[in-house]
Amino acid sequence: MTIGIIGAGNMGGTILKAIAGKTEYPVAMYDRDPGRANAYKEFDRVQFVSSVACCVQEADLLFICVKPMHIDTLMKEINDIGLSSDTIVVSIAAGVKVARFTEILGQVPVVRTMPNLPAMVGEGFTGIY
Repeated sequence: MTIGIIGAGNMGGTILKAIAGKTEYPVAMYDRDPGRANAYKEFDRVQFVSSVACCVQEADLLFICVKPMHIDTLMKEINDIGLSSDTIVVSIAAGVKVARFTEILGQVPVVRTMPNLPAMVGEGFTGIY
């Protein structure tokens, strides 16, 4: 299994740090700012990929860690790439309903989460739907 993370900002980076230090699974990460890769280079199992397509094609479990205003554009790009129906999509985008994902991506498994800011120091709580 490969974990994909799109978005290496505050919450995406927090999720990456939590996952990369505690799993044997490889992680593919993409961010539109290639400079963010430097912040996470200490993690051996993390490969920064050069495109959304690379991340999507690698992932069995795909974390979407972008701001809600970027969701539709990203989902359309993922749809154009072609997401496997076996891929599980996990969203942290506040206020973005599961129906919005399935309208664009089709019937893929979607998990909607809402982590809170203390997660950045390992003391957070995440609501899951």
